[in-house]
Amino acid sequence: MAPTTSTLFSARSDVTAHWVAVMRHRRNDRALVPAPLRTRCLRAGEIHEFILCRPGTDPAEPMNEVSYLGFAEISRGGVLEVGDELYAGNRLVGTIHGFDEIHLPNHYNILVAVPELITGADAGLRPGEPLTMTAGADKKDHTP
Repeated sequence: MAPTTSTLFSARSDVTAHWVAVMRHRRNDRALVPAPLRTRCLRAGEIHEFILCRPGTDPAEPMNEVSYLGFAEISRGGVLEVGDELYAGNRLVGTIHGFDEIHLPNHYNILVAVPELITGADAGLRPGEPLTMTAGADKKDHTP
């Protein structure tokens, strides 16, 4: 994909990764609240967890109901921003909602807003398959 732009950056490359573990876990008592951060840098070789959520209208309200996609190893590092889109292969999964730091320095929980909570197993994800994080459609530069 071509470099993308956002409200903060004049240009930015996609972040790419591949699944190293696919999960089939759900919780309804997680109480996740994203850290007050709009961006995070992800380095090649790091492994991070991807959690699906359905945020409410109040960003400070804990999200209890979540499902887990799995863990992915970053192939090409870069800057990830809230509102970026997450693709598994060519399929849009959802938009980056935020970052949970509970497991640092081991890994981030990358929170992905979706209309329907499914697990990585439900989605048919497989270890080794690619995922891409790219600037959301509202942040892409559409000028020729």
